[in-house]
Amino acid sequence: MLSSSVIKRPLIGLKHFSTSKCLFQQNGFIAHSLKKLIQMPMMNSNRTLAKRPLLTTMGAILAGSVFGYGCSIMANSETLETILVEADRLYDLMDYEELYKLLHGHRVNSETLQTILVEADRLYDLMDYEELYKLLHGHRVFKHDDILWRLGRATYERAKAAKTDAEKKVLYKEALGYVEEALDINPNNFAVHKWMSILIDYVYTYEGTKARIAQSFNIKNHMVKACELNPTDGTSWHLLGVWFFSVAEIPWYQRKVAAVIFASPPEGTFQEALYMFLKAEEVEPNFYSSNLLYIGKCYLKIGKKDEAIEYLKRAINYEQKTKDDFDSLKEAKELLKGMGIS
Repeated sequence: MLSSSVIKRPLIGLKHFSTSKCLFQQNGFIAHSLKKLIQMPMMNSNRTLAKRPLLTTMGAILAGSVFGYGCSIMANSETLETILVEADRLYDLMDYEELYKLLHGHRVNSETLQTILVEADRLYDLMDYEELYKLLHGHRVFKHDDILWRLGRATYERAKAAKTDAEKKVLYKEALGYVEEALDINPNNFAVHKWMSILIDYVYTYEGTKARIAQSFNIKNHMVKACELNPTDGTSWHLLGVWFFSVAEIPWYQRKVAAVIFASPPEGTFQEALYMFLKAEEVEPNFYSSNLLYIGKCYLKIGKKDEAIEYLKRAINYEQKTKDDFDSLKEAKELLKGMGIS
């Protein structure tokens, strides 16, 4: 049980804040509820004696979320607003028993969060991105990093399917916004950094070469951080490899422009890219057709033809399920054809 002094600590100096202010803050509902309970008059039925159990019991339950113990609130913004308005009404009426029931009834724990995430991952594996978006967007007010980065990923998939560049641009920015919010909540989540790197790159693709080069170090830093936080995630190593490969492929004239604009333009070699791709394959063997393709391309770039052929053939024989798989198949065939191999 948390002591009343511990429960009060996050709210010291807060005299009042409206529902609109707390609505979209991390754990805003909990902070609102906790404030109500802490401010309750400590009295018995005759309103004369202190009645600590209600404060300490409810405070301990709700303070869990404030201190990261796994309790939080799940609702969409409209539902949450309704709950907060009713909580204010009951508090003003001093109907603390009903207020307790209302707030306690809308408390959820980490098991509920896990249920949402499992369903989200199931929909992602099924490539049902519209339903996935609806599920996660409906729970975005939960303000949990694992919901928000997944929402960013779902929005990214919707952007890829959009028909016009204007639509894509808007959706990529929306996706980045969700992941930035996740980063504010938990800067130690490797998936957040991974998706920060992906979405910054996509957003700045529409802002011109100068803007994209300016963001290249930011992109790389997020990739490196993702690898540091979870060195067994093949995708993070793959993305870092793509960064080095893309930099190594920059034409000389673009390098000269970059050197004029930036004191230290990005640098990378095909050998560095190959190391990252092989590392990805080491930690997650055969996890991604594009990784096999890039290994083959790196070997071609450094003049190792036999190794290149091996990996390009592996990319061709990879089971095609996604658009990336089919794109890798097509490019690998074209590269082998260029080498005189059908």
